[in-house]
Amino acid sequence: MVTNPMATNTNNDLPRRLADCYVARPLTTMPTRHRPTAWLLALLPLLASCAQARLSLINWNTYHLFDHQQHLPPAAAWLAEQAPAIVALQEVLHCDHEKLRELASTWGHDHAVMHKESGYPVALTSNEPIEVVECRTKGFHHGYLHARTHGFDVLVVHFWPGKVHEPEHVAALAQQLRDQGRPVLIVGDFNSEIRHDEDYLQQHGHLGNVVAGQRRFDYRITDCFLDLGFVDVTHQHAPDAHYTFGSPALIPKWRKDMTEVHTARRRIDFVFADARTAARSLSANVLSNDDTVGTWSDHYPLRVVLTAHHANERARQREGTPTRRLSSPLRARPCETPTRPHTSPGCASAGSPGSRRRPPA
Repeated sequence: MVTNPMATNTNNDLPRRLADCYVARPLTTMPTRHRPTAWLLALLPLLASCAQARLSLINWNTYHLFDHQQHLPPAAAWLAEQAPAIVALQEVLHCDHEKLRELASTWGHDHAVMHKESGYPVALTSNEPIEVVECRTKGFHHGYLHARTHGFDVLVVHFWPGKVHEPEHVAALAQQLRDQGRPVLIVGDFNSEIRHDEDYLQQHGHLGNVVAGQRRFDYRITDCFLDLGFVDVTHQHAPDAHYTFGSPALIPKWRKDMTEVHTARRRIDFVFADARTAARSLSANVLSNDDTVGTWSDHYPLRVVLTAHHANERARQREGTPTRRLSSPLRARPCETPTRPHTSPGCASAGSPGSRRRPPA
């Protein structure tokens, strides 16, 4: 009786042995007793997928750093429990670069950058080094951060409603990066709905503007990315996730009760990816737990799970064409660490006194 040589291998050695049989030599050139059976060949795709490294990204508008740090400890602990590889944040008030690095370390990230230390900063933290490419504020209401980590070009944005020149510029930059072969993620608070949610928005019946008896929505900001072929990754994986904004944290300052909160609910936070990166994404969802994250910020966090880039892929990216700056009157500036301590704006900066509707921030 011929003993199957594959049966004596350890589990750790099996994938390599299978790969050797499947790739190194054609089956017809191998002795019959060494040819893997059909069921072993069927395991190869599964083994390959298991071997793929993955990482998660969380995007979160923190609502003035979790209501002016009131809920910062539980929110930071929650991020540590989620163990993401990359975190993108908006409205990172009460922080300078040093404090951001200290804060990021509480959820296991040794690398953290922010695009400014006043107003409403955006930030990026990672468990791998971050290369800052650009911090832009001039010509933008809030500005954006362009950085690289884990092999991705990440653009962290916080747009102002109606200022379409902001997403137009970022989308054009993202297109240049994509055309250079770089994996691109555009993440943040877009302060705009998306046409994917048209049915939900019409049924919701409280949002948009009624013109000539029809409820209409301004999709120009998100259209800037859809029109260039970027993919709304949340919609790709979770088409029934219809809101990222409108949580109990709005009570009592901006809404009276949950009935009023429900009237505000819509999706205005997004993760856009180039088509190739989106095809390699594994999942995406909105984490809308009103007992936890919904009490710490008026926005819910988004989580996207991506296929990680291997070292050889990153090397090819580094050897690629350098990023070309857009020819634009909006002049870029590098991220700088101011020498003066930062004083965060108070609650009054979030809206006019007595307003029941939280203005865009």
